[in-house]
Amino acid sequence: MFKWVHTQTVRKGPRVPMTPVGTLVLNVDVYVPRDVKLVRCKREARISNEPSAGPWCMQLHDHLIVCKGKLMETFDSEGVWLGELPKAYWPPRNLVFAALLTECGEQPDGSLSHYDDTHLVTLVVQEDGQILGFGHRKPIRGAVDLSAIRFCTNMGLNLVDNVSIHVCDVHSDDVEGRIVVLQGSLHSKKFLRASADPVAQITADCRPAMNSMRFITAGGTLGGYHLLEVTLESSKPGVGKDGSVMWRDARWTNDSIHLSGLIFEGVGGRSRDFGPVNPEMATYILRNFQQLLIKNFGSIDAAWDQVFDEDGSGVCDLQEFKLGCKKCHYLAAPDRVWAVLDQDGSGSISVEELK
Repeated sequence: MFKWVHTQTVRKGPRVPMTPVGTLVLNVDVYVPRDVKLVRCKREARISNEPSAGPWCMQLHDHLIVCKGKLMETFDSEGVWLGELPKAYWPPRNLVFAALLTECGEQPDGSLSHYDDTHLVTLVVQEDGQILGFGHRKPIRGAVDLSAIRFCTNMGLNLVDNVSIHVCDVHSDDVEGRIVVLQGSLHSKKFLRASADPVAQITADCRPAMNSMRFITAGGTLGGYHLLEVTLESSKPGVGKDGSVMWRDARWTNDSIHLSGLIFEGVGGRSRDFGPVNPEMATYILRNFQQLLIKNFGSIDAAWDQVFDEDGSGVCDLQEFKLGCKKCHYLAAPDRVWAVLDQDGSGSISVEELK
């Protein structure tokens, strides 16, 4: 359990506010993996008295990859090579994670002397499977927990900016449910402590099963971490609840945020296929959607100006698109239409793509 010390929160007393966060370490033992492979790493980085610690790379679903185990290493701002994932488990792009490091010393027999001090470090998993670790200006040595690395290898559905959402149905003897994974980064922006606007919104069928979960993720600057909260929020009356990713605190208020590492149990039910749509189905989906827009607004251009591009930026992201679908009373699956329109996975569409 890591205790986050707030920096942007206004004090209401002599004590500095702290929030416990337990999601930096992932317990994967409740799942039955489909495959398990060793992570290639330096021999001296392995923790000799804990052979079960691996480190391991586990496949929990066709596309869901998680790591397990610890490595002993010295972290600084220059970075250090930690290991390499098996080729079948490489991510689709470079991903950045916040990880938990526990200070400890090594005994002559190879055992570890654990201390109480815990620190945040940054892990970068490159698209060629290389794992790099970064600390801060002052070098620090300890055992880093690799369960901070959790991602999907498929394309997923673009959620906002460079963030994609992935849904997996995981089955085991004890657990059967839906796992939702977010990965990628948000564009750099200024975050306001009192803002009630989410940094990302999760649709109702991907909403978290719990009312609230706190995560720590890496920022775009070295040592700049962010405290986020995945929550349930009420949407329109009678519609149910959507999920939101809320920004709660950070060292820097003007920064980019990596959402990689956000993983949670979603509501039950059959998971959606976020893969590509076959050409015949894509044509059918798009034609029906276009006909609805023409019926309600007279033309696609008018619909674009009135509900999809209200700010006049010339582009529309997924959240703006879903809001526009609600305004034009489209009751089917906007995610499916989006998958047809945003075939390049850029995270935004233009009026030309809508036509």
